[in-house]
Amino acid sequence: MRPLRRLHIVVACAFFFILYLGWVWPSLEVKTRLQKVFSGSARRIVVFGDDWSDIGTSPIAAPRPESVLIREPASGKIWTESLSKKLLCDTIDNFARDGSTIEHKDATANGRPAASSGRHVDLEEQVLQWIEHEKQRSSVPSGRYKKKEDTLFTIMFGLWDLLDYVHLSEEAGKRAIDSAVLEIFQQMDKIVDHANFPVRIVLPFTIDISLLPGFPSQVANSTSGLSLAQLQHHAMYLSTYWNTALMRAAMQWTGGDVFMPDLNHFVVSNVQSKQLWQLNLSDAFGNGRQSPVFNNVELPCLLRPDTLPFLENFQSAGAASHGSQQQCDEPTNHLFWDEMHLSGKANQLFGDEAASLVHENKTINANARHQNNADGEAETTNFTLILPPEELR
Repeated sequence: MRPLRRLHIVVACAFFFILYLGWVWPSLEVKTRLQKVFSGSARRIVVFGDDWSDIGTSPIAAPRPESVLIREPASGKIWTESLSKKLLCDTIDNFARDGSTIEHKDATANGRPAASSGRHVDLEEQVLQWIEHEKQRSSVPSGRYKKKEDTLFTIMFGLWDLLDYVHLSEEAGKRAIDSAVLEIFQQMDKIVDHANFPVRIVLPFTIDISLLPGFPSQVANSTSGLSLAQLQHHAMYLSTYWNTALMRAAMQWTGGDVFMPDLNHFVVSNVQSKQLWQLNLSDAFGNGRQSPVFNNVELPCLLRPDTLPFLENFQSAGAASHGSQQQCDEPTNHLFWDEMHLSGKANQLFGDEAASLVHENKTINANARHQNNADGEAETTNFTLILPPEELR
């Protein structure tokens, strides 16, 4: 009986162990935590971008007051914070600033409005600030910074750039985008040149700016002579061109690993899910079959008086007045926090998507890097920008 009893105990232990694995193993955070423990490395994220990535802090001197984004507590955290939490990072070195653009050198030659040229810290300056920060870190005694450290970069631009370009002609807008994308990868080359570790970069696709609740108010004073409908179509076209140019350049870049979470698809799919649900319809991808994540995908939670005249289907019911603006009761029900930014819940979900790409190592340039290594060549970051196909040009 004793051997049989032991066998029962072994079987029971194996059964409960299998159940435990089935419960724990799917968790991204658990797997990430195990990897971190075994590697013994600290983890950090280095953030470049605009207010969609800016967490409001700086590892260097305090930013200029005009470049500091004032965030409402109810707006929640942003996607870079969610990404950091999901990947169990120890620190975020934030160089992103409110309203920043690529600000490439050839902007004026490409027809970029001169009024935008003085807007906050551009990408090049952010990268230079990081380089200086790294020099200072290397001079600090090893007790303060761990020598073994995994670093992940994020670069997210496009919103304010495209809001500038939408006022340009189609050809001028495309030339500006080509130069902006080229500038992004030149700055990525600079990061590789100054990094003494393998470079990994999260480079999200940008949102179609015509989907922003604040788009009508942003283009209200446009001198392009186009109607709102025409500007929306033009914005959608330029946003698609931007994402296509960005993807084609990323696919051939061999300086490091590039992860490209699709912000535009994230927003569009949530809008479509809500619309299909309301119509009791579904598509081939299953959108519309389940209750939507967000009950309101059109109106932002925070309503400012200067944007109200441009918002369709506005109803003040359910919104509490805060001085000259109105705020919804449940921010988690909204896809957008205000007319220009995602809600905290949306940021969290998008940050989780980006973390999944990194964790699963789903890079967009794997073929180019493998081919580069297969050819027996030393890895190089020099490349010629491949422009989008003719139908977009």
